[in-house]
Amino acid sequence: MTVLDIRPERECKRMLEAVQAPTDMECAERWTHLKANGETLEVLTYGRAVRFDGRDAILAIVQDRTEVNAAQRQVNDTRSMLDNLPVGVFVKDMEEDGRYILFNEACGVIAGHDPEDIIGQSDRIIFDEKQMAIFCEQDSRALAREQRSALKRQCSAPMGRREFCGLSGVHCRPLTAERRATCSAFPRT
Repeated sequence: MTVLDIRPERECKRMLEAVQAPTDMECAERWTHLKANGETLEVLTYGRAVRFDGRDAILAIVQDRTEVNAAQRQVNDTRSMLDNLPVGVFVKDMEEDGRYILFNEACGVIAGHDPEDIIGQSDRIIFDEKQMAIFCEQDSRALAREQRSALKRQCSAPMGRREFCGLSGVHCRPLTAERRATCSAFPRT
């Protein structure tokens, strides 16, 4: 068996080039492997030139990335859907000081911030201390009840003082066994 036996036809030429003229073999490369039943796996490989029994060889580590890549595609699809909603949606990791793990485009318009600048930040980046304390209390109450609840939030944003009515609650599935998050949605206008 050779490395070509586990490659789809479209990757054979690239594999031959990689083996015959190795460059920085310690860099990860993405490949597709063929299983005996014809199914494919998306893999990440790391390789290193070695001597084995007096002969030149390549030691390769192969990591199956099929499920990771599928999950990433699903996250990207979900993110795209959320960014196109006409309502603001955000999720905060309550085990990390209420840091935003999701903040869609509609939230960005309301807050006057690029959503990418908000991810990983707490309310502190958007709101003053008084507003932040109110929102923290609302989040704590939602977590204590572990159920959705209607809420009213007033805040000053670049678009002026606004009042938001929305739905807030606990993320249905924990981020991990020990992590909980709050999720809220509210209209953009």
